Amino acid sequence: MKRQLALGLTLVAAGGGVALAATAGHAARATGGLSLSPVIVRQPAATGPLAPFTVVNRSDAKLDVTVAARPWTQASSGKVEPDRRRSLAGVSVAQPSFTLAPGQSQPVGVTVGTVPAGGALYGALEVIGLPTNAEKAKGVVLGYRLVGTLRLTPAVAVHELRARVKVRRRTLALDVTNRGNTVDPVSADVTLREPRGTRSPTVRPVRILPGRTVRLLSTRLRSRRYRVTAKLEQAGRRVVTVTAGGGHG
Repeated sequence: MKRQLALGLTLVAAGGGVALAATAGHAARATGGLSLSPVIVRQPAATGPLAPFTVVNRSDAKLDVTVAARPWTQASSGKVEPDRRRSLAGVSVAQPSFTLAPGQSQPVGVTVGTVPAGGALYGALEVIGLPTNAEKAKGVVLGYRLVGTLRLTPAVAVHELRARVKVRRRTLALDVTNRGNTVDPVSADVTLREPRGTRSPTVRPVRILPGRTVRLLSTRLRSRRYRVTAKLEQAGRRVVTVTAGGGHG
């Protein structure tokens, strides 16, 4: 995923519009601005309260803060983002909005009310902080958006993948769907045989959300005649092998 299932983002509101500037790494902190800890909560899925999060205003301005639990969306490229149009089902936030003076902190309680049938729950905790006078201010207004990760793992992990090889206009694609209940990284060992020789395209490991499909590989074929074998692994073991080929002349 362009970033893994833990993200840190800074939000800049300029001239009445909003622009996102991503920060690298996993620290959900804007230096001199707003911070969130912990960044990642990883524990067995169960109903009840999670360890409290803490939001700290490290800026020199009073901030209006909102907190929401969101489901992830995932593109075919593997990139994940919180779905800002929806709330994460089964999860409630005890302090969804508050104001923080410079240097002030606020614990935020998060409670799991229900666990999905798959036995796992994956989502994001989105924290947005804007100056209290943002609506009246003119020009550029600096605000912050931080994203923490909720990774509540199943009691019994199910690793099940479905792989499909597609060829269109001499481009071969390997699409993989996660039919299990974990986000353990999926890796692929690919061998592509063509009349001019055999090659092994590099495939980087990707976390795939349950039920989502990600394109692990897209490569240009050198010939209409090919034979491809992809061995997919998850959690250190082989899950599925797919073989495809075609073309003459």
